[in-house]
Amino acid sequence: PYLDGDQEDVSLNVGIRGDTAGGLYYDLGVGYGKNELDYFLNNTTNAGLGLGADGETLQRDFDPGGYEQEEMNLTADFSMPLSDNLNLGFGAEWREETYTAVAGEENSYILDGASGLRGIPPQDAGDFDRDNWAVYADLEHDISDRWLMQYALRYEDFSDFGDTTNGKIATRYNLSDRFTIRGAISTGFHAPTPGQANVRTTITTFDGATGLQVEEGLVPPTTPQALANGGAPLTEETSTNYSLGVTADIGESTSLTLDGYFIQVDDRIYRTGDIQTALGNTISFYTNALDVEHQGLDLVLTSVIDWNGGTMTDLSFAYNYNQIEVVGQKQVNGVN
Repeated sequence: PYLDGDQEDVSLNVGIRGDTAGGLYYDLGVGYGKNELDYFLNNTTNAGLGLGADGETLQRDFDPGGYEQEEMNLTADFSMPLSDNLNLGFGAEWREETYTAVAGEENSYILDGASGLRGIPPQDAGDFDRDNWAVYADLEHDISDRWLMQYALRYEDFSDFGDTTNGKIATRYNLSDRFTIRGAISTGFHAPTPGQANVRTTITTFDGATGLQVEEGLVPPTTPQALANGGAPLTEETSTNYSLGVTADIGESTSLTLDGYFIQVDDRIYRTGDIQTALGNTISFYTNALDVEHQGLDLVLTSVIDWNGGTMTDLSFAYNYNQIEVVGQKQVNGVN
């Protein structure tokens, strides 16, 4: 069988930015985005449909359906000076996400289903949405001409799994006009998407042990099949982030930045491997599987060469080193 897809992306952003006589700066925005993925399955068969009078398969091309992701964002950001050395930023955000499974044609999912990719049946199709809102505040404090501190706090509430509060403390200190130290500590999160929580699809694959065709299903983690095999409702990924770095001007035309970072991520979401069920098929699902640690270095060196006659050349060198280590695993049915 030949599987193909047609993908379409649409996005639109509109914003208004300005300031008031009292020194209040504002930035209001509306954003809309949509992604569609339509599948086409050709040169295959649904064995359950049987053969025609001529002994040939009745249908070889199928429309198994597709998926859509749609988002709407409203943002309102404000900033105002509180004094000569204090600046306050604050704002709010609202977002709605809709994940849609589009049903395929009937012959793609009835009886044995189209071989290669069973179509999406009506009972698995539909819209799955969630909305969330957030408020935040950010305070920048010039302790002196050389030392800047930043404090930020954000609260966000999701309709499908709850709320989360995250914060950040950052600082920058100018040792001289040419050398600066900077660092930050923050917490973060990544919410499971409606798609990860609700996606359902079935493909035809081959059993590695027997060579026979088997139906392999990707199912929501809260379905009875998934729950019976170690599934659980998805929760957000959480992180703690540390960074420390320097910036330096070397000579009149060369600058250097060097930053190191360490990030701890708990409950990172991954798809499980294939799990053999009591029904003889295999399933997989998304789950909060791993705790990981990221660490690395970022180095950027830039320079400008001014040739005679006014011609200039920009040179840059960038080096990035990353290391990722799994420090914790949650087993699914006793398997990592």
